Amino acid sequence: MASSSTRKLEHDGPSSAPPFADAGSASQQDPPPPPPDYDELSNSEVTLALLQRSPLNVFFADKINDYELKQWGPAGSQRHRIVMRYWVVTRMAESWSDMRAKWPGVYLKCLLKGYCEPIHVSNNFLSIPKADKSLTTGKKVWDPSLYRTDGEERLYFVLNHMRLPNGQKSKQMTPVSMLFNKASYFRQAQLRNESAQQLPLDIQERYKSPFDLSHSYSAQVPHVGNYAERTAAIHAMSNDPVVQGTDHLETMILLDVSDCMIWDPRKGIRGPDKVFRYSEEPPSIDLVKQLLHRLMNHMVPREQQHDPSEYGIRTITFAGEASYVGKLSRTRFNTDWKQKVAPKFSLAPQPASKLVLFDSDALSKKTCVLKGWRQAKTMHFEAMNRQHGHGYHDPLYGWQATSGMPKLSLLVFLNGETLDMDEFELELMGQSWAYVTIVLVGFENDPHHHVHAIQLERVARFNPHIAFFDVQGRVLERFLVEQLLKSVYPVDPPVYEEVVDQQFELDEKGSQLFG
Repeated sequence: MASSSTRKLEHDGPSSAPPFADAGSASQQDPPPPPPDYDELSNSEVTLALLQRSPLNVFFADKINDYELKQWGPAGSQRHRIVMRYWVVTRMAESWSDMRAKWPGVYLKCLLKGYCEPIHVSNNFLSIPKADKSLTTGKKVWDPSLYRTDGEERLYFVLNHMRLPNGQKSKQMTPVSMLFNKASYFRQAQLRNESAQQLPLDIQERYKSPFDLSHSYSAQVPHVGNYAERTAAIHAMSNDPVVQGTDHLETMILLDVSDCMIWDPRKGIRGPDKVFRYSEEPPSIDLVKQLLHRLMNHMVPREQQHDPSEYGIRTITFAGEASYVGKLSRTRFNTDWKQKVAPKFSLAPQPASKLVLFDSDALSKKTCVLKGWRQAKTMHFEAMNRQHGHGYHDPLYGWQATSGMPKLSLLVFLNGETLDMDEFELELMGQSWAYVTIVLVGFENDPHHHVHAIQLERVARFNPHIAFFDVQGRVLERFLVEQLLKSVYPVDPPVYEEVVDQQFELDEKGSQLFG
């Protein structure tokens, strides 16, 4: 059995993006190659050109063809096209095709584990720790050299075999885990923390507001991706042969309301060395509330361009369960927050112990971002299907996009302490109908925050439909709001004059001064 002390855990380094570069600058990378035609990815016979003399490979080929035909249907069928589209969206088509032809035994193993197709809607167990499974079933002794969950194992298999947006292969990566290597965990967190950079003084002068929650700003790690790449991703979605449509985006907010969001660092936080440290940073939820109020001033008018009667942005909260709380409006934001969002914090789960034996009831009480994501997905597809006839529901793989359907632009605020982050990231990597902006909110110099950020950075680097922002400590609010708006609305970004317009300013209580 592999020793946890010898397991090699590598962090692919902090973001290589230039520090706080102009969001409107053009990307210097070559454009990604066009995806192959879906019809070219057929369910043909396994190619055994070099291996056909081996009876074992013929056995594997028969098993593969039987499984694919039974599970996916014949080439050209609706379910088969869903799977082939999944190959293209995750940029795994070349890897799966090569593996299927040259290493049919390995491909069959992945096929039976479900790696080659979208996650089944009935699969709710990818995020259960392997330790919990082995202790409850008694059939398998848990090996600490394995991945923490099945979801984590599948995520890193995809990350290590898929192509980057520029068509190149990635270097091999492994999780950053305190369970496997505590020293490496904190070393990599410290490495990323040291990459944080202070905003230039001229930017601070241009964007600072007397009503920011803090007036001395924390150093931040530059976010992954830039405006040019995000815009190209949205236009690429518009030209996708499956989800071809306009650049119009339906927006929605997904908000973490777990206990981690309301921890107050001004009252002290106990570190891994058991020492309490105090900070002048605001609680994460105070910062999120302030950012959302500023964002509403710009998001609602953009929604009104398509629907003049629109008054707010649909919002879903999640902790142990997900809940649609209605729309957060621009003019009644404080009232909406007090009546719709604040009560959800009293229902948030308490921090769980390090090891909880498998219990479906206990599992549902932990913080689960996937429940919020799936509710947002269901709401979007049901609305598109009911109003415009877009989309259809597959019993095995769930909702699927159809040509001409408006895309979803989802803005997610979370702390990172979620049970099913790996499965959530897997779901995002297999979607081309959604564009997701993830804002990870945490405390300054918190190693756990940076470890969560490392994995989100990796996923965002592989998928231009995902934008990731690391927000720690004290924030220059209007500058961040501008960056977030450019991500949520890549084809209708704000200009500086709009962001700093006094009619959108807030007073010390978070209410609008004007308008």
